[in-house]
Amino acid sequence: MGDNWKYILPVIIAALLAPLATSLYGSNGLFVTPKFDVQINENSNASEKLVIKNIGWQQAKNVILYVKSSALLHFDGSDCPETNTSSSMTNTTFSIQFPRLSTNIDCGMNFQNLKTGKISNISVTADNAPGYQLYIVNNQTTFSKTDSETSVLLQGVITSVIASGVVGIVTWFVRTRVVKSMAQVHDFTLERFQKDRVNCIRMRNSGRIIENCHILCDKKECTWEATTADKIKNILEGSIEVAQLPELVENVNPLITIKSGETTLRKIRFNDMAQG
Repeated sequence: MGDNWKYILPVIIAALLAPLATSLYGSNGLFVTPKFDVQINENSNASEKLVIKNIGWQQAKNVILYVKSSALLHFDGSDCPETNTSSSMTNTTFSIQFPRLSTNIDCGMNFQNLKTGKISNISVTADNAPGYQLYIVNNQTTFSKTDSETSVLLQGVITSVIASGVVGIVTWFVRTRVVKSMAQVHDFTLERFQKDRVNCIRMRNSGRIIENCHILCDKKECTWEATTADKIKNILEGSIEVAQLPELVENVNPLITIKSGETTLRKIRFNDMAQG
């Protein structure tokens, strides 16, 4: 089996990595994508701050924050640490865009007259994150999934299924290669015949040497014809050996098992062998 480890090892690695890959997916889509939290901090001096924060595990790219209010909006500036921001504003709508939003960084925007009761819509989108629709109700931010997030969740499910399929295909391929490899290494034929009214098996070995070969007739050991003592021997490449079935075998069609040490090479019924 030493030569077969190069086929078996990739399957073991894939089996160990599959749970890790699966753990990267959460109930709300890909767990490694950015996620956003938005809060409004109202102060007594009539100045409010809208704070957006990336609470995911990955930096958000090309983030756009959109706010719509039924009251007039007055934007007083931003203290976001991210650079190269651009914004646009009408009397009742406001949007700001920045190329990135790192994780665990508060990005605050100061407003005048930003009342939660007047806000009808807040949305946050990014190139590498699902979209969120946010509604402000009694100073509480409620998230609602959009089609973008649903598509990311679907993508995660599809990716997981594909990964499982790949592991299955690799496993099947490796197991097939191992079986074919063993079959090519131990290439032998079996024939049944009788000699002096004793059932015998003729074994022709065309493959490499079969070490510690012994034959079981049901659960009893067969005896090699060359000696009456040895029941285990090495079958050399190109050799022809004959084994005699044990006497007083009750089963007229016993199960014959060819073994190399503790490894089973073949199982076949006696009557299913070719007549020699």
